[in-house]
Amino acid sequence: MKDFIVGLVSLALSAFVYFYSKTFSIGTGGLSNDPAYYPRALAIIMALMSVALIVKSIPKLKEDKISFEAKTAINIGKIIALLIAYILLLTTLGFIVSTLLFVFAGIMLFGGKISTSAKLFIPITGIIYVIFAVLFKMILPAGILF
Repeated sequence: MKDFIVGLVSLALSAFVYFYSKTFSIGTGGLSNDPAYYPRALAIIMALMSVALIVKSIPKLKEDKISFEAKTAINIGKIIALLIAYILLLTTLGFIVSTLLFVFAGIMLFGGKISTSAKLFIPITGIIYVIFAVLFKMILPAGILF
């Protein structure tokens, strides 16, 4: 059941990203100059993987029993709150600072130690920055600090 639900949510998210990225499109130039190209490509890949997950989980639907745990609901609430805070901070503090805080807080919220979080939040942010700013040449939010 979990795979089926994750597949449906991922499919909906990929559709949202695909159609929302149309607002990024500049309409002129080739694919490499279109800011909507990479989000749409990732959305298509995510949609294909979501459909595969849904198809794979259909035979197991009759076997699964639905159960609700308070811990699961609390973790979902933590994820949603963390994502909302990240989105709000992204425009204010910029990509680098808000991603550093997001990764650090994410590791800490889900039981990580401070030492683990301190070792990981800078490299993870750096890797994400290199992928999007350097390789994809995307303009990332600078915020008030930069």
